[in-house]
Amino acid sequence: MTPNSPDPNEGSIDPMEPEYWQLGEAVQDRILDTGLESDSVEGIAVDIHDLLQAADQIRDSFAPAILAAEARDDLLAALKRLQFEFGHIRWHCENGATFLQSAIETLERK
Repeated sequence: MTPNSPDPNEGSIDPMEPEYWQLGEAVQDRILDTGLESDSVEGIAVDIHDLLQAADQIRDSFAPAILAAEARDDLLAALKRLQFEFGHIRWHCENGATFLQSAIETLERK
């Protein structure tokens, strides 16, 4: 997965967390106020939202499912779900780091 590839979780039915989205939008707007021209409409806002949401899901769902799994197949399924989520997190970290590098370079030139 690379920052130019689609979000591996795109099309999921995960609910949008308004508090996380508003925080991401506020950070993104502050960065864009510096004059950064973003290639992505969503920029870092979606990265912040999905990272915070992923932390909640790991705490509230994925880790408890691993701990509660009694059957081998249940444990395997729970581990695979957590593995997928780590890939999703990695994608957003790489995408966010790319966006931030561009913002930093823009600010350093000013």
